Amino acid sequence: MKQKSVEKNAILNAIRTILNLIGPLVTYPYVSRILGVNHIGSINYTNSIIQYFILISGLGISTYGIREGAKRRNNQIKLNLYLSECFTINVIFTAVSYAFLIILLFTFESLEKYQILLFIQSFLIFFNTIGIEWVNTIFEDYLYITIRTIFVQIINICLTFLFVRSSQDLYQYAMLSVMTSGIISVSNWIYCKKKCTIRIRKKCNCKKHLKPIMIFFANKVAVTLYVGADTTMLGIMTNDYHVGLYSVSVRIYSIIKTLLAAIYTVFIPRLSYYIGVGKYENFKQLYSRMISIMTLLILPSAVGLIVISRNIIFLLFGRLYLEASKSLIFLSLAIIFAIYGGLISSAYNIVCGLEKETLKATTLAAIVNIILNIFFISQYYEIGAAVTTMIAELIMFLFCFIKAEGMLRCIDIKEVGINLLHSILGCIVVIIVNRVVVSIIESIFFSAVVIILTSVVVYFIILCLMKNKVLLEYLISKKGKI
Repeated sequence: MKQKSVEKNAILNAIRTILNLIGPLVTYPYVSRILGVNHIGSINYTNSIIQYFILISGLGISTYGIREGAKRRNNQIKLNLYLSECFTINVIFTAVSYAFLIILLFTFESLEKYQILLFIQSFLIFFNTIGIEWVNTIFEDYLYITIRTIFVQIINICLTFLFVRSSQDLYQYAMLSVMTSGIISVSNWIYCKKKCTIRIRKKCNCKKHLKPIMIFFANKVAVTLYVGADTTMLGIMTNDYHVGLYSVSVRIYSIIKTLLAAIYTVFIPRLSYYIGVGKYENFKQLYSRMISIMTLLILPSAVGLIVISRNIIFLLFGRLYLEASKSLIFLSLAIIFAIYGGLISSAYNIVCGLEKETLKATTLAAIVNIILNIFFISQYYEIGAAVTTMIAELIMFLFCFIKAEGMLRCIDIKEVGINLLHSILGCIVVIIVNRVVVSIIESIFFSAVVIILTSVVVYFIILCLMKNKVLLEYLISKKGKI
């Protein structure tokens, strides 16, 4: 199989992620104003519940599938068998997930007013199963995903503005969100069938696959608890208003976090392939380069989000949501720990078969997060939820860093240190730019635009002046192609 350019895949995956985020960025500010804080809170509360059942149906198949599938992708017969076995397990647990959801709906009276929303959003469980997005990742096929995303987002934006016109259109909005997922999943199923044969097998070799899958599943449960439990507990302990405020700050936080993660996740299949075929020197070079690239992106993203937190909340969601800027500041700090933690837990531990260490880290973070939520949410509401998320991400990162056996030998410490220094200097400039612009321009809109554009340009210039190796090598490679 011909090796594809990791840099090209990273760019395509970043573009795909941006396109996936542009849709909500265009529609969510509109929808949040039309539906109101309480209805937005209801949507996000029920979605947070459905995500747990998606978790049950998916287990840890996507992560396990990518790692092991990448090792088999040069043998079509073995790959088809492996994919079919994983998909069969996925289907079985999807049925289990729906059974648990039905029991939940008939057990808790507090969910009665949310039954219609939960029913609509429950289709996400089915679509997540047949979507088999992880198969595309095995083949490092990001061009198709990017093209598909463009069309789906255009359709979603048009239909949202057409059908969501008043505060009574809550269910229409929920159905549109589900429909978008459905289009993506069905089209992906059809596309993947052209590249491999996937079918339900009577004998799916469950015993062989279940142990590693369940480790990944337990890890995902822990991650969901320390990342997603905030919204659920906020809904239980407060009301839809505070969930609505928190949901907008989480949405912005998730956008930046997802975009950064989209860049480093592209490296994972290639890293798994190198481990599978014993190319350890290639692994070291690629992993070290990945850390360097992400180091240049993480700090300016977090710092930039902090300095324009109030502006961005006002511009996207309106004056009624301004209080959300406080929780966004703490979530911005959480981005730093979350991405660095992901570089170790996903791009090293899982690739190298150390998923048990990642499980320990996420379990500890989840326990601490839930315990702290009980106290912080009751006192500080959505701000408390943001603080506990930041603490949980910090614990996750520190534990993985301490326990990642042999990781430091796969990193050029000097190179990463230089990039970290360059990034810090650039962030200081970003803060200075923010102060100057705010003192000159009063308009929230224009000050935000000027800060973003100026900061990006100045940060780029700083890296050039410091003769940053990663940036210059990238520019030289592009110049050669042109």
